[in-house]
Order: sequence, then C-alpha cells, then structure tokens
Amino acid sequence: MPSDGWVSNREVEAAWSCTLLQPASLRATSCVSFAKFASDRAYLGKERIKSRLIGDLDPAEWDLPPKPKWMRWETYNRYVERFDDYERRLDEACISSVVKRLG
Repeated sequence: MPSDGWVSNREVEAAWSCTLLQPASLRATSCVSFAKFASDRAYLGKERIKSRLIGDLDPAEWDLPPKPKWMRWETYNRYVERFDDYERRLDEACISSVVKRLG
C-alpha cells in the first residue's frame, strides 16, 4: 500500500470481486474465497457447483447432480471438470494430512 494512504487498484479489485461473489449474509465477515486451507476452498467450490446444478433434486442423493435441462452440455462439462479438480485437490489434501500424521 502506498504511504500516502491510497489503496492500489489490485487491492480494490480483490476486495470488490470478493464482495460480489459472496451472499449478503457473509459480506460483513471475511471473504469465503480467502479460506485458510486449500481443502476448504475445494470443498466450497464443490458445494458451489452442486448448488448451481441441483435444482429441485434432493442434495443428499447426489454427489454431482445430473445436467439440468436448460443447461448446455459444454457448460455442464466445464462444471464436471472443475468438480473433478476439486475432488482431486481434496484427495491430495487428505493423503497429505495422513502422511503428516504418520510421520
């Protein structure tokens, strides 16, 4: 941050994008996307994708919901790729945690 008290464009952009992505109930607290652990971000990403796809289906029945009728296949496939990437990150974090605990 400059010494004259002005905020850089990058700081403003980060704070603004963080605010836009959050539900109103979370804006008063810290930004969810800046979660402390990568596994937390991966879990939140999976949940965000699931909430966009779930529609009126039961969330407990689906790990990754089927494609909604209104969604294009290209968009759905992008969500599937991102969901799989988040799964991979969570698996890596789990294995890393176990390895650390075992020595």
